[in-house]
Order: sequence, then structure tokens, then C-alpha cells
Amino acid sequence: DNNILKSGINYVNYDLTKTINSYTSYLVNNPVHMLDYNVKKLEVKEDVKPASKTDVVEDKVFNPIIYLYNTHDTEKYSDYMVTDAKEALSDMLTKNGIDNLAEEKSVKVFLENNNYKYSKSYIGSRNYLKEALSNYPSITYFLDIHRDSVGKNKSTFTKDGKTYAKILFIVGLDNKYYEKNLDNTLKLNSIINVIMPGLSRGIIKKSGKGVNGVYNQDISDNAFLIEIGGPENTKNEVLNTLDVINKGILEYIKGGIS
Repeated sequence: DNNILKSGINYVNYDLTKTINSYTSYLVNNPVHMLDYNVKKLEVKEDVKPASKTDVVEDKVFNPIIYLYNTHDTEKYSDYMVTDAKEALSDMLTKNGIDNLAEEKSVKVFLENNNYKYSKSYIGSRNYLKEALSNYPSITYFLDIHRDSVGKNKSTFTKDGKTYAKILFIVGLDNKYYEKNLDNTLKLNSIINVIMPGLSRGIIKKSGKGVNGVYNQDISDNAFLIEIGGPENTKNEVLNTLDVINKGILEYIKGGIS
């Protein structure tokens, strides 16, 4: 534009292509000038703020395949909570590229709000579970994390000087999926036995009067209830066990260790 005005050239006959090519050639042959010019342009925009997380459009859609929850979310270890164990396992799975959803809502609050006794805890966790499944149909695996009530001698495992909180699987027989859930629990338990022999206390089957017998395992044939450690186990012992469970879940999803 400046060349046209200064030279008084008729803009209809002005050779714009020639001018652009000439200036482009100058920039290519004078890279220092080009760099300096662009750096100065950036320096002028001092008031420009970096984009916040809300300004960035995420390309990846969140489709969790694992749902982690605590039916008995008030259970405690010596220096840790069962809800903390759930969050820790969620983080481990995420780091391994497994999208998962860790339930944040409290079953204890649900019971209080509905004037339910502790024995109705599975009604609360089921309510949250069905809500999660409605929002995320991609969920395929359900893991209810508990803490057992056994003493330290029964709840602790030692390997190469490192201590772990032992695990125990519970399978309810009073639901339509019990055969498939039992079979899948046997598979996951076998995988964990390969990774860390001696860590698992095995599988207990429950049914009949005086027990739940369902444990939300009628929702899916990949619904697991796992007891991790006891009240005397420490945070580090629980975390050591969660690392093994994390590896076991990864192998289970891939098809298991042959």
C-alpha cells in the first residue's frame, strides 16, 4: 500500500505478485531481521494472558471403563481411609491410561439424609452406581473397595522385607450374575496370585439369611468386591497392595496372564 501511495502508481496496473515475491525473498535472505521483527511483535502484547484450562477445548472424550466406589466409606486403617485407597487406585489406573471414575459422593451422607441404618449401605452405593452407569454407559468393570475387620496377623503379608495389606474377594450368590462373577473373580484372583503369591486370602462366597448376598453384583458380571487389609494396616502397606491390584486389573482387562 505504501509503495502505491508513494510512487503514485496506478493500482490497477500494480504488480502485486512481484512486490510480494521481492519482500518474501528479502525475509528469507535476512532471517535475523525476520526473527527480530516477530520477537518485537510478541513483546508488545504484554497484556495477553495464557489460556486457562476452561479456554482449552479437550480433544479426548471421557469414557471411563472402570467405576471405583466404597459402600462402607467410613472404614479406616491405622493412618488412612478406605476412600483414600479408592482415590489412590484411581490415580494408578489413570497413569496407566485406563479411564476410570472414582465415586466422590458419600454413602454415609446418603444414609443420614434418608434416615437409613448402616445395614442399608448397599442401597446408597447402588444409587450412586446406577447414576454413574446412566451418565457413563462405557463403564464395564465395577470395583467396591472395603477394609476387613481381621487382626494384623491375618491382614498383613511380607515379601522381601516389604509389607502389604492382604486382600480377600467376596462374591454374593444371591444374584443372577453370580456364576459369571464368581468365574471372573477367580480369574482376577489367579492373576494377582501370579503377580504376588501369598497376597490374596482367596474368595469367600456368601448367600442366605443374615448376609447381603447381592453386593450390587447383579449390575454386571464384572462386579468385584475386594477387602483390602484390616484396621491395623498402614497407608504404605495399603499402597503397596494397591500397586499389585492395579497391575492385576490391567492384566485382567488385557485377557489375563497365561
